[in-house]
Amino acid sequence: MSEFNNFLLNSTHIADMAISNVTDSSGRFSYYGTLVPSLGYNAAMIAIWGVLLIIHGFQLLAYRQYWFSYSFIAAIIIEIVGYGGRVGSHYDVYSLGPYIVQSIALVIAPVATMAGLYYQLAKLIEIYGLRFCRLPSPTYYSKIFITFDVASFFIQSAGGGLAGALASSGSDSDAGTTLFIIGLAIQIATMTAFALLWADFMYRIYVKSRKEYMNTENRNIGFWQISQTMIDYQFRPKYSKIRVSPERFSFKYFPLAFMLSVICVFVRCIYRLVEFSSGFLGNISVHEWYFIALDGIMMLIATVSLTIFHPGLAFQGKSYDIRITKGKVESESVNNEDEELMDHVTEEYDYEMTPGKAT
Repeated sequence: MSEFNNFLLNSTHIADMAISNVTDSSGRFSYYGTLVPSLGYNAAMIAIWGVLLIIHGFQLLAYRQYWFSYSFIAAIIIEIVGYGGRVGSHYDVYSLGPYIVQSIALVIAPVATMAGLYYQLAKLIEIYGLRFCRLPSPTYYSKIFITFDVASFFIQSAGGGLAGALASSGSDSDAGTTLFIIGLAIQIATMTAFALLWADFMYRIYVKSRKEYMNTENRNIGFWQISQTMIDYQFRPKYSKIRVSPERFSFKYFPLAFMLSVICVFVRCIYRLVEFSSGFLGNISVHEWYFIALDGIMMLIATVSLTIFHPGLAFQGKSYDIRITKGKVESESVNNEDEELMDHVTEEYDYEMTPGKAT
């Protein structure tokens, strides 16, 4: 815990402040350099996040997507606390308490957001079929990436603690700052790896499946004339009603909303990496518009996109309880899925060819 507090109090900030000599008439250091956090913007963000908190509370009860909802609700609460700290700092930039609060909250909030996002790819794999799983088990998508995300957070905390210890003893705190940046870089690398797996999944679902349809079913149809309904026979029959019966707006555009959310969190992390690399009181840190555009707005878009296209709405959480395969995906499981798929296709073919049946 002391290490965590050191992160917030870390003297890398104080060392930079001493260099810039940002003080009041009593010699107190401003924790924001020449910046005074905007009261209007930060108060507005508290109100917006408050509305989102209420909405997600109702969505939790309505859709029963517990992991996602708990993760996003936690992230929203942390954001509210963080902006509360910035409102406090507006009235006193020399007060350490509000600065500590906003430093903690706004750094760790994306960890909770991504924890909710990582789990959704595993659910999509269950919905479309285990053959699309690149890892030993769908649960690995959440376990691996959440583990690395949390680890990166503790590395950042350790870096802050080391920087504080070095600076308080009068030593150069660059080693601690470097460790802090490494932790943030690990978080970005983790998100990059996840994004690549996500892109691979999307390619196989939306592009490769259409190519297979053109090669086996209809060579004359244009690529983008092929609807998801036309190629749905290639996917897991068990969840066909979630995908295309009927084809629903919420499920159809969920992957785009999900991708937008991940991109926004990624942009925010890149911004933080550049900010810390340039110094805690560098040009980026002392201009609030960077924070507004690249942290506040990015996290807001990431949350709003999956508030509108909530996975509970997309996955019909009221009707379906999608269980994630916990053990290793064996070839036997995929083979059973293939047999189920072939039985489904045969049934559809027999239905269409039976005299008197609608075609």
